[in-house]
Amino acid sequence: MILLKNKIVLLALGAVVIVGVAAVVVLPKNGATILPQLTNQIGVSNDICAQFPKEWVESVTGKTIIKAVPSGTKGIATYPCDYYVNETNFISIDVNDFNVETQKKGRLQMGDTLKTDPRIKMEHFIVFEQDGLINSIFLILNPNRFVTVDRFYGKVFDNEEVVAFAAKVADRIQKGENHVAGSVSDSNSVPTSTPTPAVKTAAPLPQETDVVNSFFNLINEHKPSDAVGMLSSALISDDSQKQAWAVMFNGFESVNVTKIASSMPEDWTANAHTYRVTLDVKMKPESANAAIPYFGYDNGVNTRFITLEKVGNLWKVNGISTGP
Repeated sequence: MILLKNKIVLLALGAVVIVGVAAVVVLPKNGATILPQLTNQIGVSNDICAQFPKEWVESVTGKTIIKAVPSGTKGIATYPCDYYVNETNFISIDVNDFNVETQKKGRLQMGDTLKTDPRIKMEHFIVFEQDGLINSIFLILNPNRFVTVDRFYGKVFDNEEVVAFAAKVADRIQKGENHVAGSVSDSNSVPTSTPTPAVKTAAPLPQETDVVNSFFNLINEHKPSDAVGMLSSALISDDSQKQAWAVMFNGFESVNVTKIASSMPEDWTANAHTYRVTLDVKMKPESANAAIPYFGYDNGVNTRFITLEKVGNLWKVNGISTGP
């Protein structure tokens, strides 16, 4: 991928590997480390900003964190906390309730490389983009729940720093350390245990509306490369197209889906469906300088028609237009 940024929770992947205790392998590209099937059952709270307070992040990274902001979206089973080093750049810790094997397969399909690092003392895998930069580090809690350490679009941490930080996060998880709102905020808090959700044997396929919500949620969380990863191959046939889409997605200050409705279902085919999506948009001021000012969006309410294309068991975004 051309742009550096955070992880993508691959909601749209339909293929699911059966989970069990027997060892199986996922064969990554480019000689990446073989990754074992998962057996761990570790608890982490959904309140990431409390469990990993900004004072703790400062203490283990040596960086000043000006604020820690929860940035999850209602209805999406991902619970991130973004730790800002300035007003625009941050690193995230995120707990997700999705199938791990599905995430691995999706990353490999996107051309990423998966490896492990002995400094991280729990089951994990590291996602390297094609330019050699770390995109995300997945810390495995159980086969359907994981924590990610995600690097934002921009140079906050280099590869060594993000691995070192993920190792500290893994150590805190393994020790059962937790921060409860209102208690002393340091890394020596009294350990508490958090019940682990019931393990599912398979991750259900997402509804098409979930795919649309996830797509705009990635843009809203300032994760342009991940949003690009949800586009169909027809829209990103070469690196210049990927770059152009990522630049546009990076022009949003915020974007939130307020309504989704089917559009002309009588014209749907087995592999192509269109939805009328109402968006609440705020564009970054600098996007006024784009070839099309603000990339054609207005601050406030916008309507876009999103066409989804089914590729195998995946639904990909195959069109974004102002009319059906």
